[in-house]
Amino acid sequence: MQAQPDLALLLADAPPAVREGLFTVCCAALQGRPIPETMQDAFATVSDLTWNYSQEGEELTLRRLMAAEGPGYYVEIGAYHPRRLSNTYALYRQGWRGLNIDATPGSMEAFRRLRPEDVNVEQAVSDLATPLRFHQFREPALNTFDAALADSYVAAGWERLGIREIVPCPLREILARHWPQGRPIHLMNIDVEGEEMGVLRSNDWQTYRPHWLIIEVLDTPLQALAEHPVIAFLTAQGYAPVAKLAQSVILHCRA
Repeated sequence: MQAQPDLALLLADAPPAVREGLFTVCCAALQGRPIPETMQDAFATVSDLTWNYSQEGEELTLRRLMAAEGPGYYVEIGAYHPRRLSNTYALYRQGWRGLNIDATPGSMEAFRRLRPEDVNVEQAVSDLATPLRFHQFREPALNTFDAALADSYVAAGWERLGIREIVPCPLREILARHWPQGRPIHLMNIDVEGEEMGVLRSNDWQTYRPHWLIIEVLDTPLQALAEHPVIAFLTAQGYAPVAKLAQSVILHCRA
């Protein structure tokens, strides 16, 4: 029996226009449904395509910075969604595992379905002991405890669904309950729409000290980065900024 040609090898040798045409046909056949990950992987194998789940390419920058590190462990505060705009979903697919935390009611249902090997906790995080007012939007990526930020979203035309009070918990207490003693944190991602300082102050930086950290720092030019309260706090904890994207900063532990 004559051996069948390897489709992947044939596609790899095909002109880019042929590969792009085949990809377009396959996507059209889906009729608006999400592209299956097996299809994503197949096209990535035979082309220069790199899939990116993060909003600003954070995962692509991390891939370069952490090239020497194998699968590790992450903690994500303000996780939002297991795949959409996620800085850790690509890592999960590569064998990383970790802890996802988000305050939005019902947010962990999707995490339990799409990332069942992670620990998924629905909880607000802050150093404050009193209830916080949580502003929820039709676009849940905008949900925030920051009233001024919420009002700016409304002024920009985003629909606010309502405001509810949520009792927060310090990050150190959540980690004490859910993070195995002695396990390293290779990456911590913080995206909490204005409550970054409350999260940072609520951690025990001696016990829970990530190697790498991604944090959202809104509307801060590069030349003013060092004076931003979030960056100044992390610098005092022994972290140094190594990359800045539009609204995110990546820091590395110096010690």
